[in-house]
Amino acid sequence: MPVRLIVLGGHFASGKTTLLLRFLALLKKGEGRVGALVNDVGPVDFKLVAAMADCPVEEISRLCMCIKEKDLKAALKRLLDLNDEIILVEEIGFGNPHKCWNTLSNHMSVLNGPFELNPITVLVDGEFLTKSYQGFVSTLPPLMEQQLSEADIIVVNKTDLIPVDSKETIEGILRGVNARARIFFISAASGEGVDGLLSELMTTRWTPRPPQTVPEVTQRRTEEFSNMHWSAYKVEFELPDESAFQDTMRKILTLSGDEMLKSGGQIVRVKAYLEAPSNRIYASLTPDLNVEFYPNSEALKIRSGVLTLSFVVKGIKGEEVSSALKKALSETGGKFTVKRV
Repeated sequence: MPVRLIVLGGHFASGKTTLLLRFLALLKKGEGRVGALVNDVGPVDFKLVAAMADCPVEEISRLCMCIKEKDLKAALKRLLDLNDEIILVEEIGFGNPHKCWNTLSNHMSVLNGPFELNPITVLVDGEFLTKSYQGFVSTLPPLMEQQLSEADIIVVNKTDLIPVDSKETIEGILRGVNARARIFFISAASGEGVDGLLSELMTTRWTPRPPQTVPEVTQRRTEEFSNMHWSAYKVEFELPDESAFQDTMRKILTLSGDEMLKSGGQIVRVKAYLEAPSNRIYASLTPDLNVEFYPNSEALKIRSGVLTLSFVVKGIKGEEVSSALKKALSETGGKFTVKRV
């Protein structure tokens, strides 16, 4: 029986991790053995998946798996040695889908006999596309456009946050980038449409082909990528009392984000993770400085621990990110030790 490889690509904050967890929950109800591979700029998504998934989880961090081929091969081998029949893979937010699918295909061919790889599947934030059509964004970001142009299947996520009558408009936007891809509308958060998408990815197979991206988009992607900075930190903290930690995390994220904006930076994605003895908190900061929690833990009281944060920003350097984080921490009233990882 061939090993089934289900790979999810897409831009930062498109919902890949949430969908991966949904897929894992559905697949664990069956009889097959399931494993997961998380490729991200920092350890936050890996920590969340490893904590919540009842299966083996491997990590490739900082760079795209198509660059860290040695690490990719080792991670795949460890999962295959456990006789996993299905492997879910989350591609990094700035990944090139065509390169990633080719790299995975090449390594699986060497490592383990027969395998099946799903068609190139790219998630996109439906709410962002709606705002784009309304004129808040003049053009799609180059990274997003490049990923969408390579997709065989485009998954419009967060349909619970967009008007029902906007789907036709969103399809028009997507068809302007990619006229051949199949389009699915889902909400990874609520589960709407997830079962049907998983069934599709489990029963269809990728056919290798030349890349589809036009040179102009590739050039703009390269320029955007060169202006991007990513970093991750571990923060040991001790607070003066056991007030609800979710408020503290919100303050850290919003204050650091505000400082980076003041320095001329642009937030692409900021995430934080805290694992406590009785619970865990996973949070993300949107570009407009709103904090989203998963799960919501308003009453969770923690006085000390280790907070993991990862930042993806544009227009500023690592020293400015570090300075913004330290300034935010200084205004929370606790004791902190910051270490870059």
